[in-house]
Amino acid sequence: MNARKTIGRLAAAASLALLAGWTAAPAHAITLDFTLYNVSGRSIHNLYVTPANEPYGRDVLGRGVLLSGESTRITFPGQNSSSPCLWDVKVVYSDRTYAENRFDLCAEGKIYAR
Repeated sequence: MNARKTIGRLAAAASLALLAGWTAAPAHAITLDFTLYNVSGRSIHNLYVTPANEPYGRDVLGRGVLLSGESTRITFPGQNSSSPCLWDVKVVYSDRTYAENRFDLCAEGKIYAR
């Protein structure tokens, strides 16, 4: 009977250790910041970034124009483990045409505007 109690206690301790390790892990690594590289041959006049399927807000370019061949760093203050990974990115060029794409910003650190 003593052996059964010992085995039961070991099994319970192992289960608690596994559970504690699982719940302590973060949802995902938080690195939403990215660098936008303009390799399009055109100037970029506006940049919009929003969580997937949300309406676009204000222009986040942070300066007037991003010339072809230039890059800029886009940062996300206040990111945390509940921040979404999927983001919609819209680039508006000097001729008013635009490109929209969805990115996993938890996995992507570089975005190329072509």
